[in-house]
Amino acid sequence: MSPMLLDRHAVQDLVYRSCILLDAARYDDWLELLVPQFRYRIVAYSEEIRKDMVWLDHGPDELKALFKNLTSHVRVLGTFRRQVGVFEETERSDNTIRIASSVVVYHTTPAGASKLFALAHYNDVAVLNGEPRLQERTVHLETRQLDFGPHVIL
Repeated sequence: MSPMLLDRHAVQDLVYRSCILLDAARYDDWLELLVPQFRYRIVAYSEEIRKDMVWLDHGPDELKALFKNLTSHVRVLGTFRRQVGVFEETERSDNTIRIASSVVVYHTTPAGASKLFALAHYNDVAVLNGEPRLQERTVHLETRQLDFGPHVIL
């Protein structure tokens, strides 16, 4: 298998693993997938103002604080599941790879009722020194009307 193909599969596994860890609320393990200069953003395009709205823009320390304080927030009960697909490499340099993925997020209530929560795209940058790690994730939301209290990153 060529190194380029191997890198692509390793990065694809990184994206999938990041979703599995978030689904399981294993936030400390998710943070281990990141480089120290990681940046996480959630943006959504507004037809009304004709530009992107930035809903969240955090580095690792801010994400750690967010995760630590989740239990003190009023939030929607139940679980979230991310389904990722349509993985596409968009750019590559010596030690980074940019990838785009489509993501669907479902919410299941404690009573077992599931529904679509959000549609989005991940635009990730992964560093390829050794085992790939995330350097950047921008979540481009298509869904702009989210239920009350999601306080969990997408």
